[in-house]
Amino acid sequence: MFARLIFLAIVLTVYAPVYSQDTSIGQRIKELKKTQKLHVVFDSKLNLKAPANSVKWEQKGNNIFLIPKEKDTPKEKTNLPTGKKKKQKNKHTISGYVKDENEEPLINATIFDENTQMATMTNEHGFFSLTLPEGKHHIEVSFLGLSKVHKNLNLISDLKLQFHMYEDNTLDEVVVCADLNSPLLNTQMGKRTFTHDDLYKGFSFMSSPDVIKLLQQVSGTAPGIELASGLYVHGGNGDENLFLLDDSPLYQINHSMGLFSSFNTDVVKNVDFYKGGFPARFNGRLSSITDVRTIDGNPKKIHGSLSIGVLDGKINIEGPLVKDKTTFAFGIRRSWFDFATRPVFAIINHNKRNKFTMNYLFYDLNAKVTHHLSDNDKLYISLYSGLDKYNTCDKEKYDEDFSETDNDFKWGNINIALGWNKQISPKQYFNLIGTFTHNHTLQEYTDKEETEISKSVAEYTSMMKQNSQSSIYDLSIKADWEYHPNTRHKLNIGGNYTTHNFVTKTHQTLAYKNYLEETGDTMVVRGKSTRNSHEVMMFAEDEWHINPKWNGNIGLNISSFFVDGKSYLRADPRLAFKYQVNNGLSLKMSYTKMSQYVHRITSTYLDMPTDYWVPTTKHILPAYSTQIAFGAYSQFSPKWLVSIESFYKKSSHLLLYQSYMGLMPPATRWEQDVLSGKGKAYGIEIDAQYKSKNISWAGAYTLSWSKRLFEGIADYWFRDKFDNRHKISLSFFYKINKKIDLNANWLYHSGNRISLPASTIVLPNMPGSPPSYDTTYRFTSPNNAALPAYHRLDLGANFHHKNAKGRERIWNVSIYNAYCHLNTMYVDVRQDNKGKFRASCKGYIPIIPSVSYTWKF
Repeated sequence: MFARLIFLAIVLTVYAPVYSQDTSIGQRIKELKKTQKLHVVFDSKLNLKAPANSVKWEQKGNNIFLIPKEKDTPKEKTNLPTGKKKKQKNKHTISGYVKDENEEPLINATIFDENTQMATMTNEHGFFSLTLPEGKHHIEVSFLGLSKVHKNLNLISDLKLQFHMYEDNTLDEVVVCADLNSPLLNTQMGKRTFTHDDLYKGFSFMSSPDVIKLLQQVSGTAPGIELASGLYVHGGNGDENLFLLDDSPLYQINHSMGLFSSFNTDVVKNVDFYKGGFPARFNGRLSSITDVRTIDGNPKKIHGSLSIGVLDGKINIEGPLVKDKTTFAFGIRRSWFDFATRPVFAIINHNKRNKFTMNYLFYDLNAKVTHHLSDNDKLYISLYSGLDKYNTCDKEKYDEDFSETDNDFKWGNINIALGWNKQISPKQYFNLIGTFTHNHTLQEYTDKEETEISKSVAEYTSMMKQNSQSSIYDLSIKADWEYHPNTRHKLNIGGNYTTHNFVTKTHQTLAYKNYLEETGDTMVVRGKSTRNSHEVMMFAEDEWHINPKWNGNIGLNISSFFVDGKSYLRADPRLAFKYQVNNGLSLKMSYTKMSQYVHRITSTYLDMPTDYWVPTTKHILPAYSTQIAFGAYSQFSPKWLVSIESFYKKSSHLLLYQSYMGLMPPATRWEQDVLSGKGKAYGIEIDAQYKSKNISWAGAYTLSWSKRLFEGIADYWFRDKFDNRHKISLSFFYKINKKIDLNANWLYHSGNRISLPASTIVLPNMPGSPPSYDTTYRFTSPNNAALPAYHRLDLGANFHHKNAKGRERIWNVSIYNAYCHLNTMYVDVRQDNKGKFRASCKGYIPIIPSVSYTWKF
């Protein structure tokens, strides 16, 4: 074969000049047959008397193919100006939706044309739009964990398509490079996406998967304290994270003071977490955005699941209200703790004069109804309701004296989102959403005392009752227009209007009565603070494919806030660029500015119902942040993805209480009790991922610094409470077979910071007062000491079984803190006889095993 090719090349090279002028195609064919005995393939309509150079000669095997050359269009026969190119082929747009086998729209699915190497992704509603040249195309649709879909097209006009993807157990590996949402290929920096399956592949605390605890494993985040679902991103505070549930903001995102998050994973479809490089459509927080989307419901049949765990139970059901037209999805989760404590305390308090009871419960409810007006129009309404309720009652009786103390806490959210999605044209998609948010907290304390001198003669009673309420009412409307003008640009333009209503109420009653003397008095003190504010936001962003090597995302977010006759205006630019070095390496950078107009002020680092959300006022400025980041992403194997990112972030107008204010700080005068300060954070984050059919492994390392400057506390930069210099997280998932899978997670980070006193100061006496020896502590600097390093190993296993009808049963066994390391939760600081201070670290959370059972139907 090789010798024949060489001979043909020599013949063509030597004789081509002759044939080009005097030799015909027919003569050339005869000579080739004589010399090489090759088979010549040509069109019967071909003019054999034409010159030999009027066709292309290509050899494949023993065959030589004659291909007519395309004739150039004479300039005199065209209407094009001299020097301009011929008119290109017409272009058409394919658009539509990508769904799974249950008709659930898939977010971040990749649509790729192998012929032109052009690609796009589905949006948060499963919609895609891709403009291609007229002609034949081979379309490939991919989504991690599902089998690819292939389709051949002969594109002669705009085409509407719908792709369905199915689970494929024969997949040898999960190829990261096939995912346009992969950090290797997309322009976005600092984004992590988690699907429904990802939530269940991670560790489940108390056998319950948790969104926030999964995010705590991401590089660049700090978890706070033991067991809490805290999230501190790139040195930010807890209130600098925006959580969206179907586009509706959640203010309270935890149950049990941080033990569980408010997201029921049974109804969660997708989670997009942004820790930097924020798209222009997001604003309102400085540090992170968590965009949670819930399922729409199966349009074909009803199915669901029932789960029973140690601390809670869940039920989820979905299906059609009108087949292929209207769907519903419903999920509810409730704790069992109060069911267990009530009989326990009833037994303990039986026949006792002094009685103590404690009850706690939480629940959250998700409901969603989706109606398809047509193939291009969809309406949906999404509802979330969550509540925590905690109560203690202490009754004591000594002879004639009786006292009763009650503490009641309630806190939660109610969120409603009404949305309309419409595909205007193959290139345009419109989204209109109206939301209502109500966040509420209530704390009530009652102390009642009775003294009985004689059962029939005299009686004395006194009562103190304190009631504090804080509420937020938000009403918002948002419009978002997505436009794909061509293959190089994707535009997003929209705006949002929100009215905030902050209401704080306090009520205090002091009463006593002496029945013997027939005297009594009652004093009532009421307070109420109401603040209305208005927030307007507009944005525009362009996802720009500059050339095969360069991609850019250029955007601008303009926001304004109106409160107390004062207005604030901010223009926050967003820039991101990606340079694709080759198929396995890309480089990125991003620059973002963010503004925040609402703040949460708290006196503890727990998620307490006594925390207050407050607005920017004419005295309290909005918080701002600027962040720049660089990153490199490499895929040296189809199963491996490694990245390194660096960031630098500066924040201003952060809020902090001037001093310890107790569990219930005065809400009516909070502006006088807070300080405004600055923050800065910087660091390096390294991530590595390995994925195959049965094994996935992920590791993350963070080296970071986080500092604060509050001139009312110190006139220099000091370390933040959660300035954890080093953080390592490792996660492992192994699917042994269809019936058993295992997971393990190990977390390590440098210890949190605390403030230790340097000495004791004796307070001076007031003039004319008796001698006093009251003392106080003197601190040299805030957060001047580090606690011991935190580390913990969690293990879990799932055992699956399907019956003859295909209904699945799952047993989950989990072990929290498997090697029983008692991490610090409390520090006892004491001063010895020599005046030296000694700190004793106390840890209370041991190994915690748990089990749950899930029945799918």
